[in-house]
Amino acid sequence: VSPEPNAAGWHKSDVTVLFSSPDLTATCTSSVTLSTEPPAIGQVVSGTCTDSAGDQSTNSVTIKLDKTAPTVTVTGVEEGGTYTSTPTVG
Repeated sequence: VSPEPNAAGWHKSDVTVLFSSPDLTATCTSSVTLSTEPPAIGQVVSGTCTDSAGDQSTNSVTIKLDKTAPTVTVTGVEEGGTYTSTPTVG
């Protein structure tokens, strides 16, 4: 998976999933690039590698993609006023 997710397991940019095998004769599912945020929290990407003997191995990874930056609105402070305590964002 490239790039790596942040500490919370989320990606904020396009993600490429590459499937590979240590067996150089194996053929694997082509890489997949995710660029659209899924409607659900995670999107599962699966791939399969098949060696020359026909043996297969399948693996899956769940990608959490959120490319929409958060917005913050502060209300209750008059123009020119100052906010003297640390606000809590929840």
